[in-house]
Amino acid sequence: MNTIFDQTLAVIGSRKITPEYGMRAIKEIVPDLAGSGYTIVSGGALGADTQAHLSALEAGGNTIVVL
Repeated sequence: MNTIFDQTLAVIGSRKITPEYGMRAIKEIVPDLAGSGYTIVSGGALGADTQAHLSALEAGGNTIVVL
């Protein structure tokens, strides 16, 4: 039985994410992974964590916030 935990990827980053590199990298990498079945896991803090969750949701993927 497959679950959302079969393939997970933790995304951890800065709260002060740079638009030139950090934001661009997440927007390029996370949607492809989330769209192909990876569940994106992160802490949900502002910055890189939030962008990873938003990118996963926009791609129709699963996301988990660990507080």
